[in-house]
Amino acid sequence: MNRTEQSIFLSEIHRLKKEFLRCKDTRIRSFILEDIQLLKAALAKRNNYPIVNQQKSKQETD
Repeated sequence: MNRTEQSIFLSEIHRLKKEFLRCKDTRIRSFILEDIQLLKAALAKRNNYPIVNQQKSKQETD
């Protein structure tokens, strides 16, 4: 994964977080959160970082 691809992943994570905060439907929120976690895991794996904080953050659950 090159820097451009990483940037796309990070932009998508940011966009999904904003969408998550706007969404009122708990079912859809869970799908959005799953997508965020998958993107974070892909970035972490590609960069050989440990995957941390797979649980919902306080901001993401409020």
